[in-house]
Amino acid sequence: MLRLRSLIADLDRLYSGQRVLLVSHDAVILLFRYILEGLTERELLDIAAASAILNASVTRFVRPGGTGPWQLESYNVADHLTSEGVQVTEHAGDTNVHPR
Repeated sequence: MLRLRSLIADLDRLYSGQRVLLVSHDAVILLFRYILEGLTERELLDIAAASAILNASVTRFVRPGGTGPWQLESYNVADHLTSEGVQVTEHAGDTNVHPR
C-alpha cells in the first residue's frame, strides 16, 4: 500500500496535469480504487467479491481540471476487445475474499 501511495505522489509531482498509463494486475487495480476513492476495507472486499476484473480491461481515473481528487470514470471495461471480436477472459480468482 505504501508503494502505491508513493507512486501516486510521484505521479502528482512529476506528471501533474498529464496523462499517464499504468498497467497492472487485478489486485493492484483494486488497491488503486481503495486509495484513490477512499474506500473502506469492507467496500473494497465487496467490490472484489462481486466480480472478477477482466483480463486486459481498462479502469480509468480522471481529475477534471487536472488537479484535485481522482474520480473513477470507468472500471473493468473491455469494449476495446469485444468491438474487435476478441474473446474476453478473466482470472478465476477466489470470490470468497471476506475474512472468516
